[in-house]
Amino acid sequence: MLPAKLLSREEALALARSCKSLEEARGIHARCHHLLLHDVFVSNKMIEMYSRCGSVEDSKRVFDSILDRDSFSWAVMITAYSRNGGSGLADAELLFDRIPRKDLIAWNAILAAYVKNKRLEDASCVFDFMPQRDTTSWNLVITASAKSGQIDRAKALFDSMPETNLLSWTIVIKYFALSSEIVQAREMFDRMPAHDLVVWNILIFAYAQGGQIDTAKVLFDSAPRQDVVSVTAMCEAYSEAGEFEKLTELVLQAPGVDIVLQTMVLVAFTRAGLMRAAKDTFESMPEIDLVCCNAIVSSFCMNGYLQEAKRFLEKLPCQSLDLLNSLLSGYARERNIENALCLFKNMPQHDPCACTTVIVMLIHEGKLTEAQSVFYKMPHKDLISLNTILHAYASNGYLYEAVSLFEQEMPVHDRVSVTAMISAFGQEGETSKAKEIFDRIPQTDLVSWTSLLSCYVQNGCLESARQIFESMTQRNILSWNTMLCGYAQSGHLEEAKNMFMNMPQRDVVTWTAFLTVFCNAGDIDSAFEIFLRIPQKDSVCWNAMLTTYARNGHLEGSKRHFDTMPKHNLASWSALLDAHNHNHTPESRAGAFDTFNQMELFFLPDERCCVSVLIACSQTGRVFAARSCFHSLIYDLTLEPNRQHFCCMIDALGRSGYVGCAKELLLSMPYVPKALEWTCFLGSCQMSRNFHGFGSWAAGLVLEKNTQNAAAYVLLGNIKSY
Repeated sequence: MLPAKLLSREEALALARSCKSLEEARGIHARCHHLLLHDVFVSNKMIEMYSRCGSVEDSKRVFDSILDRDSFSWAVMITAYSRNGGSGLADAELLFDRIPRKDLIAWNAILAAYVKNKRLEDASCVFDFMPQRDTTSWNLVITASAKSGQIDRAKALFDSMPETNLLSWTIVIKYFALSSEIVQAREMFDRMPAHDLVVWNILIFAYAQGGQIDTAKVLFDSAPRQDVVSVTAMCEAYSEAGEFEKLTELVLQAPGVDIVLQTMVLVAFTRAGLMRAAKDTFESMPEIDLVCCNAIVSSFCMNGYLQEAKRFLEKLPCQSLDLLNSLLSGYARERNIENALCLFKNMPQHDPCACTTVIVMLIHEGKLTEAQSVFYKMPHKDLISLNTILHAYASNGYLYEAVSLFEQEMPVHDRVSVTAMISAFGQEGETSKAKEIFDRIPQTDLVSWTSLLSCYVQNGCLESARQIFESMTQRNILSWNTMLCGYAQSGHLEEAKNMFMNMPQRDVVTWTAFLTVFCNAGDIDSAFEIFLRIPQKDSVCWNAMLTTYARNGHLEGSKRHFDTMPKHNLASWSALLDAHNHNHTPESRAGAFDTFNQMELFFLPDERCCVSVLIACSQTGRVFAARSCFHSLIYDLTLEPNRQHFCCMIDALGRSGYVGCAKELLLSMPYVPKALEWTCFLGSCQMSRNFHGFGSWAAGLVLEKNTQNAAAYVLLGNIKSY
């Protein structure tokens, strides 16, 4: 093989400027090694080239080979390190300390490194310590202040500059615009000694994004010329406002309409449901590329036009993974499981995005086993997919699986995974282990603190929860609501009142939680007063008031409130069913069946509704109706019976004299019986005087598990007295 042709100095510099890949960069380097020994400028450009292609190691090799480094050699190597994030910035700092004579170029390089990595306090310190500054130094520290949200400080620095340039003005105007300070941005724009197209576009975009379309159009027409950025800003504004005629007119008049603008118009028409216009736009496009196809398919899917997206894909000569993922996400969003799984099965390959989409869909449908199967077949598991299945384990009570995944299979943990584990331990009452996980977080934030607070609250540890709440350096409305809900659920009326009165702000959750305090205290009048004071009532607070009537046995009040509700959901019907059961009269419990039958005309029953019907069946002696409901729960509604369903069914069988069947169900259910189930069975034994053996046996098991169970002693005594 002939050796590669050596490059001239001009060729090497031109290729280095245009290089886009590491492989190409190494090829260029190999063909210009003869220049590097004596030409520092070319060497510096090689460092820049490798840095741009993502290889700081190659940049360092070139840097180390330079015998006579100049100021730019040190500066470009500092820049190369700073592109590499946290560890790279540390290397940049060490390199800066090694510079024998630090000039302005070196100082600006380390200042830029801090700004790029959002180390804004360090950037300010470096700026204050610099022996001399130029316009670049000032522009960098202004950018640092603006990025940290200190736009007023950025403006003050700008006003202090001994000399400004076009970039200085543009930076301040840009961040005023990003902060929605359009008036200040316009004032500075009008004061500028000269304008370029960039600053025109910044202001046009700011007005367009702020909904001031007419002002944006006046500015657009006043600009010395328009480019694709300004036209795009106006197109987006017209699209958001639904002004499609003006959008079409603008695109037709725009100079050099390209595929990006045509795609934007097509997406806008699709979003508005103007499929005919979208089809005409697509057919008029002289060419389409992969980006355009992705935008079209994503737009179809996001707006529910899945058949159109599918037909569009079928016409393409080749279908990329991104296009297939867009359609898969569309099916998942519409809960079209059959088509989603069919598409997923036929995809040529599965990336983490596709697998995670299917996993999330299956979890939402309650198919955790199928979701696990997809997860463990994934060729590469990223943090998103790991967090998704971890959250599913945590939410469904699979603590062992959650711990195993968290400790053994996850290479790194982020805020989402840590929060999921705190929640998992909290649901199982393991507050100490939740605290251990929390203590392992290197840098806690508001989310992790609130998660720990919620863990203690849901387990009734209100003293510890209060200490955590007081320890929080910052709180949001979620933190306050969590603490308020804890007091509400535990019946701490005075503490809940104090918490409510001291809250800096309130939302509908706050009011609903406060209403629940009086619900639990049985104070219906006070609860109703709170309900009337809620500024904006949603379905949750309407249902909370309904629940207040229901739990306190006010069936007629429940019915009146139910009839006045603006709309009903499944929770409303469930609360009304509870009202029948809490009324403790045979007539009201019999009325639960009529309510259940009415509800089925509008909603499919959920687990809670089935519990209410099973309780009514048990209390009224309708054992065959209870069996029918239990079987319907499994086979018609495809729901998985929980402990409460089994407990109700055991009670219904026992109350009707079928104690043997109750015992068989107790021992065969897919849960290890706990004291509650045994006590329930023991209660059913009391109803049948001929089953002392069953009662004594059950009581022995209950007392073996919990010697302090007073209910078991009472029930056993009642049985023995027969």
